[in-house]
Amino acid sequence: MNDDRNQRVVGEFTRQSDRYAKAPELNDEKALEVLSSIAGVCASDTVLDVACGPGVVACYVARSACHVTGIDLTPAMIEKGRELQASQGISNVQWRTGDVAALPFSDDAFSLVLSRYAFHHLRDAHAVLREMRRVCLSSGKIVIADVCLPDDSIIVQSFNRLEQLRDSTHVHAFSASEFQALFDKAGVRITQTVDYHVEFELENLLAGSTASEQTKETIRKEVRESLQNDRVGMSPTRRAGQVRISYPISVFVLEIL
Repeated sequence: MNDDRNQRVVGEFTRQSDRYAKAPELNDEKALEVLSSIAGVCASDTVLDVACGPGVVACYVARSACHVTGIDLTPAMIEKGRELQASQGISNVQWRTGDVAALPFSDDAFSLVLSRYAFHHLRDAHAVLREMRRVCLSSGKIVIADVCLPDDSIIVQSFNRLEQLRDSTHVHAFSASEFQALFDKAGVRITQTVDYHVEFELENLLAGSTASEQTKETIRKEVRESLQNDRVGMSPTRRAGQVRISYPISVFVLEIL
């Protein structure tokens, strides 16, 4: 079952690897600086970027760290990371292809273990966080940045249903209390949190989806119906004839208990 799931994920992210690598929303310098700053990346850090995608975060934090390793399930994403590394002339990053639920690294191998915009894709988020904890020094830090929804069951259900319609790799975006339960179970504690939003133009986002035109129209309809009273957790607005949606992101800095 996991092999089938992994194959579907690899297929979808292979198809989207170029779009992910070039997406301005994922390459935004301000958001990258927020992550690097709150993580406190320093010259002595050995960093692991879990589910690194096209390597945007790995290459950014490499500017400040001693060494960075990026790992992702999809070989095409790792190739994009290598291309980005070469284009920026970075020498202190290495790449691995692998399942992040079973990290191929020894215990206590990294001083900083991070993951950005990946947890909503994970079938077993606890298994991945447990692995992140295992490979992190007890004195180190774990940093997770992802969609974090309000503790409103209607919004959580609506957001996840629409995202699953749009993106076949979407599993579950957590609410704040769900993240807290996940962290408690893994034996880690929040020491700092920063919140921000990532904004997308709805039609651009749907253009990258493999959903049917009928499904896309369902998404459009529900988002438009939420323009006056947001019940999908995407803060939709209409500007200059475009519908724009905004994903709420939380960056959690975690310490090991």
